[in-house]
Amino acid sequence: MFIVGDGPERKRIEARIGSLGLRGHIILLGRTSSEPYYGVADAFVLPSRSEGWSLCLLEAMATQVPIVATRVGGVAEMVTHGESALLVAPKDSAALASALLELLRNPDLGRSLTAKAKRLVSNQCTIEARTRQMIDLYCDLLHESRASRLS
Repeated sequence: MFIVGDGPERKRIEARIGSLGLRGHIILLGRTSSEPYYGVADAFVLPSRSEGWSLCLLEAMATQVPIVATRVGGVAEMVTHGESALLVAPKDSAALASALLELLRNPDLGRSLTAKAKRLVSNQCTIEARTRQMIDLYCDLLHESRASRLS
């Protein structure tokens, strides 16, 4: 297992890996590009306590990796629990572990979540989709402006 990323909990995670006898089974990669790891991942876990519009979440969605994440910040705006990801409360490690196990034990669930997540990112987050959304917004504003001048 690879863990990509780094933070203040690294020492505790390393100690816990050692105490469980999992050295060599879990590799902490630290702060590095996550891109090469999506293709081999069984799941993407985002256990954030705070998160904005997460680029790594979009990458996981686009590369069709099943997602387990905490329901914080922009995450809940990007994915929907049970439709495109499994979401849990922040700081609830038992719920996070349970959701990950559910995902790993149920490949059909993973396939369903990733298909919907891929459609979401394709329909809403590509350059073409974002451009279309901006044009639609400007057209709506223009229409409202014209309507208000006529009344």
